[in-house]
Amino acid sequence: GYEVMDRIHVYSYGNKRIQEIMERSSDEIQKDVMASDICFAEAKGYVKEWNINGEIVTFGVEKQ
Repeated sequence: GYEVMDRIHVYSYGNKRIQEIMERSSDEIQKDVMASDICFAEAKGYVKEWNINGEIVTFGVEKQ
């Protein structure tokens, strides 16, 4: 149910290393995915666990 122009909240949970990377690049990430913010708390919305180069992290996206 997401449209290309929807503004979203992005969640990252459960991996400190991924969080640090995302914090350093937060402005670019928010611009690229049209996110109003990035939250480092338990994921909401559409949630999925990912394995990124051996780093397990849970991401979520939720419409504003």
